[in-house]
Amino acid sequence: MIDKIIMFIIGLIIFSSWTIRLDYKIFDRKLKKYIMGIGGLLIFWIIIRVTRLYDGSYFFWYLYYVALIFVPALYYLLSRYLSRRDNKAVIYTVFTVSTLLLIMVLTNDLHNFVFRINYASSGGGYKQNTGYYMVMAWIICLFLSATVRLVHQRRKYKKDIKLLVPFVPIILGIVYTVLYIKIPALMSITDMSIIIGFLIFVGIEGLFVVDLVPNNINYDEIFKRSLLPVCILSKDGRILYRTRNDIEIPDIIIRDIREKSVEGSYVNPDNENHRYEIEVLDNGYAVIKIDYSNIEAAKEDLSRQNVKLKRQEKLLNRHRKIKEKIYEAKINSDIMENLSGRIDRKKARIEELMNNMDEPDKEGLYEVKYLISYCKRMSNLIVSNYNYEMYDKERIKTILDELLIDSSARGIYGHINVSASLILESMRVTSVYEILFTLFQNIRDIGVLVNVSNDAIELSFDERVSSLKQALMDNVYDEISDVSERNTEDGTRLTIKLS
Repeated sequence: MIDKIIMFIIGLIIFSSWTIRLDYKIFDRKLKKYIMGIGGLLIFWIIIRVTRLYDGSYFFWYLYYVALIFVPALYYLLSRYLSRRDNKAVIYTVFTVSTLLLIMVLTNDLHNFVFRINYASSGGGYKQNTGYYMVMAWIICLFLSATVRLVHQRRKYKKDIKLLVPFVPIILGIVYTVLYIKIPALMSITDMSIIIGFLIFVGIEGLFVVDLVPNNINYDEIFKRSLLPVCILSKDGRILYRTRNDIEIPDIIIRDIREKSVEGSYVNPDNENHRYEIEVLDNGYAVIKIDYSNIEAAKEDLSRQNVKLKRQEKLLNRHRKIKEKIYEAKINSDIMENLSGRIDRKKARIEELMNNMDEPDKEGLYEVKYLISYCKRMSNLIVSNYNYEMYDKERIKTILDELLIDSSARGIYGHINVSASLILESMRVTSVYEILFTLFQNIRDIGVLVNVSNDAIELSFDERVSSLKQALMDNVYDEISDVSERNTEDGTRLTIKLS
């Protein structure tokens, strides 16, 4: 028994030392949790194995399976994490199945589904049952699938015969388990916890050797091959690690390190663009060289680019102003052309009236005023078309009321109604104004009621009138889709549909 205790103590020391070493060997936090979990379970296994030497109950024997079941579970989740295929659903599934299998083992005394315990026989013999093979199948499946996943992930980048190394401990473990079941005498001459624990230990170390699990074993080699402007010095000023950059350390830094008066930053006395930052390490100092000459060159280049961009900005502003002037000239030309097309006939009529007026004629002057008001109002409307203005009910009614007031010189009177909440584009208002002006120019001494809506103009005259429909058709308004004229005893009703 003493020999066994010594063997277990040696195993406990080895596994504990190995687990502690894992803490600084792995730099990824989540990966470290999985690896440290495996190491902790191996330590737990050895502790339970020693405990059972003093308490031979089956309960402590069943606790062996905490490590046997959950080590491969953690190893499998580790492989999925490294292959970037881990997710909560898989984690929950693996832990749920493993927990159910462990519960099945721990409660074996109630059902004997995992082991058939023969209490009557000397020493309390047992025989493996269906549940045991379920547990072994789950363990082997997790170990194999995890290793295959890691090897497959590595083969994407590198093909090497060494990638077969991680399978060796698994195969040896399977062979040992089969022999352990088939040869009962093997139980007395070997200890499963030590052998399987040792194979797991060797297997994990094998993953580090063939780089299937990222670790910091070879950081010093990676550092030496790098081009980082960094140098590691000991506390007495000796150079411990130097990269391929091979930076020169000023004598003043080495002197201050030896005299224990090192500062955080230094400027190279031979080149002010070269500065050195000093970081204190546990066993020395890291000297980091910063070359500001490239920064100064970048500043000069940036300054040149800035001057060039300012010149381009001035040039673009000139082009923009030229285009704005061209656009304004084009707009003014379009406005004048549009306006000229609408008021040429009115101007011709004004000239005709003025030429035929030998002496002041009140009626002729009224018509001249009427035409001038049209020209003024139409000029404003056409300009608003190019500004894309919108007219609400009040503005529309004001414009049409002014037209009705101007038409009073022809004996036209009445009222203008505009639909509530009506909003029209300036172009539609121009069309309505033009249509009403044409109608009023063809009638005299009559009352009219005008209703304006979004898509129609309705006029009710208190007398019968004729030729209004024809007057609209002669002017060929594109905005008009249909004109209906109906005579009644009370007068004429005209409905103009707008397109």
